[in-house]
Amino acid sequence: MTCSCKGFQFVFKADYGGYLCYPKYELFNGQLTPNFEGDLYLRVPKVGFVYNKTLDAAESWLNCTAELSRTVRGTYENKTLKLLLWFTTAVGGLVVTCIFLAFFTLFMTSKNSDPVAEGHLLMSRFKRFKFSELKKATRGFVEVIGRGGGGVVSKGILPDKRVAAIKRLDEDNQGEAEFLTEVNTIGRLYHMNLIDIWGYCAEGKHRLLVYEYMEHGSLAEKLTSNELDWKKRFDIAVGTAKGLAYLHE
Repeated sequence: MTCSCKGFQFVFKADYGGYLCYPKYELFNGQLTPNFEGDLYLRVPKVGFVYNKTLDAAESWLNCTAELSRTVRGTYENKTLKLLLWFTTAVGGLVVTCIFLAFFTLFMTSKNSDPVAEGHLLMSRFKRFKFSELKKATRGFVEVIGRGGGGVVSKGILPDKRVAAIKRLDEDNQGEAEFLTEVNTIGRLYHMNLIDIWGYCAEGKHRLLVYEYMEHGSLAEKLTSNELDWKKRFDIAVGTAKGLAYLHE
């Protein structure tokens, strides 16, 4: 028997013509095979050993299977608990870091915001037309559809085939910076009862605004005609009041 051997089993086989020996280098569960007719010898310490031949394995106080199961289960549960704890800590740290970065970014953005840059960003939403383009679109501003508000409004067809109302402002020597500031202010307005602005022109002394075209014509003309009943006039008055309230706010 080698020093690493924990025990051995042997049995006599008549058909084999001798004994068969099975060395045991590892002991896992302590169970015996009922149909095994051979003998089992275990290597035990010599001191304090009392041999009892009548001791049955089923009645032994040593339950290797249960002890081994509890040990393996406890080790597995400890590893799982540690892994879950580390994962929760990592996710929590990541969430806290993201929240801190978000608040820091918002704080720095609000602190370093540049009104001029914001104005240029808003102006990029509108197309800047050349005076020659708008003059060609309106065929020389021949079809006038309205007057007032510091200019004349003409109907025109843009290069992309959209019909537009082009307002040519009076030449009052307004600087380009002042004009762009006004356009920027107008561009911030969004309301269902206010028409949208599509573009502008600031070339030399020319100042023009390009709006969406209202196909039903001028409101002033409709109010002086007999086409509108009192209910429609009332709805127009309410809509105008809502638009004015929005502008004041």
